[in-house]
Amino acid sequence: MNTYERVKQQIFEMVKEENGNQAAIMRQLADTPEEIQAKVKSKFYKFTQGNSVPRADTMLNWMDSLGFSIVPPNKELDGFVLVPRVHAKAGAGESWEIDTDIEAKYAFRESFMRYLGVQAKNMIMMYVSGDSMEPLIYDRDTLLVDTSDTNPREGYIYVLNLGDVLMVKRLQKTPRGWNICSENKNYSTITIEGQELESMCIRGRVRWFGRVL
Repeated sequence: MNTYERVKQQIFEMVKEENGNQAAIMRQLADTPEEIQAKVKSKFYKFTQGNSVPRADTMLNWMDSLGFSIVPPNKELDGFVLVPRVHAKAGAGESWEIDTDIEAKYAFRESFMRYLGVQAKNMIMMYVSGDSMEPLIYDRDTLLVDTSDTNPREGYIYVLNLGDVLMVKRLQKTPRGWNICSENKNYSTITIEGQELESMCIRGRVRWFGRVL
């Protein structure tokens, strides 16, 4: 997806958030009602209908009016940090191929990272697939994972490998090892003890999750 398509998609999302009310967006694109009627309305309407491609200067003016920020590669917005979302999926009940290719980056406020007590350089995001962590974490939720927190502790939720299986689970200490627990009572607890502990590798602790309604 090129830059124009990304901007177009984000503007469409803004219209969608206004329940399809293009007029609410148009009011941000012009200084007077006359400008809305005479210039902006027809251009913006044709653009959202896919019937025209605005000139570069027009698109830049729209982006400026709508509050877009242009960030050079490898730079970050003031007050924000960028966290990569990787292609790996934490299987909440299933087996998944591990792939750390970066698919996108998401902006988080630096103050939020300080609140969590984490460093942005250690954070990644990934999707969940499966229902074993419901009703807490659902299929297609997005996890924010601290990859520096790999020392398992009682009661916390981690992304971990058990052999070749990547999963998100809550850990419960046992006298000789760990119980790997699901929130969904339809899934059995997995107990890892003794030499079996060598097959468990903690990838990071889940610090936050997000969901699209």
